[in-house]
This record gives sequence, C-alpha cells and structure tokens, in this order.
Amino acid sequence: MDGVPAALPALTAAQLMQDRAARFGFDWGDVGGVLDKLVEEIAEFREAGTPEDKIDEFGDVLFALVNLARWSGIHAEDALRQANGKFRNRYKAMERLASEREQDFVALPLDGKEALWQEAKAAER
Repeated sequence: MDGVPAALPALTAAQLMQDRAARFGFDWGDVGGVLDKLVEEIAEFREAGTPEDKIDEFGDVLFALVNLARWSGIHAEDALRQANGKFRNRYKAMERLASEREQDFVALPLDGKEALWQEAKAAER
C-alpha cells in the first residue's frame, strides 16, 4: 500500500488499494460478498452512536461502495463526478422551472420542490 500516493483523491486511492489487495488474493469471491459487506456496513452506520463512530462507519460504507464500483468495472471518482453533474443540472432546472412559473423556489415546501425535481428528471429522458 506504500505505493498509493497520499495526494490522490480518496475514492481513487481506495480503488487502487482494493485493486492491489485483490491482486494478492485479498478479495471477495464474487460480487455477492461485496454487496453483503455493503449491507453490513450500512447497518453498522445506523447503529453508530457517537459522531466519531458515525464518521468511522461512514468511511467504511464509502470504502465498500468503492469496492462495488471496482467489481462492476466502474471508476468510483468518475461515477461520483457524473452524479454531481446530474444533480447540479437537475437543481438548476428546478430553479428555472420555479422562476418560469413565478414561484419563490426557496419558499416552496418540500413536496413542491420534489415535484420540480421529478419534472427536471423526466425532462432528461
């Protein structure tokens, strides 16, 4: 693990460490094991009591998600970057839709914002 640069983005570093561990036989036998581990880590996060425990368990959830990405042939950093862009575009569309309807976006209740979100999402298709 010494060869994984500390300056890498955390998701990329996690994926590289998991790749290296897998090359030396420290890996799940199939994707089912990865999914089971993810479910286990989410359960541990739910049970975490202190803020420090939540941080620790959240990190474990992220690490397990990166492993699922690796098993699925997905680069985790790219997937998150794509999800960020999708969220940004949908959110901007929500704001635009509210403005076009002369609605105060900030004052809209959550269900009104959710309706705009679903409309923005449907418009992408």
